Amino acid sequence: MRELVILAALVSALHAASLPTDTDVVHKCQEDQDNIATLEAESFINDHHHHGYKFKFVSLDSRSAEEKTDPCEVILGITLEETECHIVNPKPLDQCTTRKESETKVTAKCNVTISSVEGKAAVKRYTCETEPASHEILVTKCPDCPSLLPLHDLRALESVKTALQKFNKESNHKSYFKLMEVGRISTQVISLKLGLSLNI
Repeated sequence: MRELVILAALVSALHAASLPTDTDVVHKCQEDQDNIATLEAESFINDHHHHGYKFKFVSLDSRSAEEKTDPCEVILGITLEETECHIVNPKPLDQCTTRKESETKVTAKCNVTISSVEGKAAVKRYTCETEPASHEILVTKCPDCPSLLPLHDLRALESVKTALQKFNKESNHKSYFKLMEVGRISTQVISLKLGLSLNI
């Protein structure tokens, strides 16, 4: 009888060990889909970003998984950095270089909810906060580096208007260009740099 009880206990223990716990499910949900999920998040954010420049994934800062959901949902905290490719630039993202700190690069901190099932990932929702490199730190490290101006700066917009008029007057193009948007304005002591998008 004692041998039967021991055998029953052993079978019960083996059965329990073969069942995945909630922790195992959450761990798998997070770990197995990280690369797929971050690439999908990067692509989705750029596809739904209609102004300025493309952003490239830099780091995965945090992650958590919704337990007992099917399909599995992962919440990622990721950092993206602004590239030199405007959103209308057809160049693939992997060929776009991120801006250097001396160019007053913009960083985006995003929280992205990913629905993941059978190796496929889909973004359900996301929020991002963008922030340019700290002006104080930039001035300390590189006093001659440009600093960003607000896109509604009146002097800068007047410079844009003048530059566009000059371009249309002096270029050899048969088409007349009009401004699509001002994506970036940076200034230095002796110069003003503009990032423009033009429409024919």
